[in-house]
Amino acid sequence: MKPYEWMVTYTPQTVWIERKGVLIWLSLYAGVLGGGTYLASLYFGSLHGMILGWLVILLIKSGLHLAHAKRPGRLWRMVLRPQTSWISRGLILTGLFIVFGALQIAASMRAPGSGAELFFMIAAGICAFGVIVYSGFTMSSVGGIPFWNSALLPTLFLLWAVLTGVVVVTAMGGARVETAALDILVLLVASMFLIVTYLSVAAYGEPVMKESAKAVMKGRMAPVFFIGVVLVGTVIPLVTSFCGYRAGMLPVSLSFVLVFCTIVGGLSLTYAALKAGLYSPLSPGGR
Repeated sequence: MKPYEWMVTYTPQTVWIERKGVLIWLSLYAGVLGGGTYLASLYFGSLHGMILGWLVILLIKSGLHLAHAKRPGRLWRMVLRPQTSWISRGLILTGLFIVFGALQIAASMRAPGSGAELFFMIAAGICAFGVIVYSGFTMSSVGGIPFWNSALLPTLFLLWAVLTGVVVVTAMGGARVETAALDILVLLVASMFLIVTYLSVAAYGEPVMKESAKAVMKGRMAPVFFIGVVLVGTVIPLVTSFCGYRAGMLPVSLSFVLVFCTIVGGLSLTYAALKAGLYSPLSPGGR
């Protein structure tokens, strides 16, 4: 790209998705995966699922943040501006979740049913919710990328997080198949409806939003979207969960297929959203 082209053309953002920016993408999704697994485990009462969700955020999400930071020793300074930065709020929520989650797990092991366990479950659950939605709020707060400026993003991340969490807990044997299969079906339909709504709004928005939506549905991101999100992340889980609901059982092999598909779908969804982000040109007539 020539030095002046960003002033007159739609410029793809690369900081959060290319080279070392891939770690940002993976970290955002790790928050969705870990937080969703923890919330679903609270709902189904699966201690093993709670531990898994906590470990994903402690080791994978936090580890990726540290790996991406140029100076990890100064990362703590970012928590000092929660009033102005969603990244700062996200780091605070992540830290609080790790602390409250550890206390909750300890209470569940040593004093199940106690007031302390209930308190830490509520506190950790609130923080897990925050860890999930802050990814969407962080993206939507970037004013220079209209495609991300949508209140639907945090809700979409939350739906997919809970969907993946339910699938993971079911595969671990922490939920009744009939109940979980119905929940999965509802969450899949709701997620797909929200994705279609999000892309439809963008397709009829300002020109730069149209270009981003076009990139997802017809352009360079179309294979990732239609194969990763639609086919692997939605159609296959829909068929599998419907069969499990009708049969009242789900073989272990199919349970892990569901886990694989929803994780691939979530990774593809966040990747397509990040990759399709375009900066508006400075020149009003620019393209």
